[in-house]
Amino acid sequence: MGTSGIDLCWCKQPEVGLPKPDLVFFLDIRAGDAENRANFGEERYESALFQSKVKDIFYQLKDSSWKVLDGSQGIEDIHHLVLPIAEDTIDGDLPNPMDKLWS
Repeated sequence: MGTSGIDLCWCKQPEVGLPKPDLVFFLDIRAGDAENRANFGEERYESALFQSKVKDIFYQLKDSSWKVLDGSQGIEDIHHLVLPIAEDTIDGDLPNPMDKLWS
């Protein structure tokens, strides 16, 4: 079990053996900011406590291919952060061509 009470192995299971992404953008946002967004809480898993637990799990999964960005920014601001990182990754030397996720 992860520190949040959610089983980390269970969380990984659906993606075991899939190709590992070259780059992952993780849009991080404080729970209070998420709760203030329109329609928050209408979905089954949209509670501050559950979202906090899920965030903890994602931070356990994070590796060097992950780029953590401030998800509380506007869409255009996030776009301006994502685009150059994505372009650099596409233009650069790619790591081992077909590593597997959670192997």
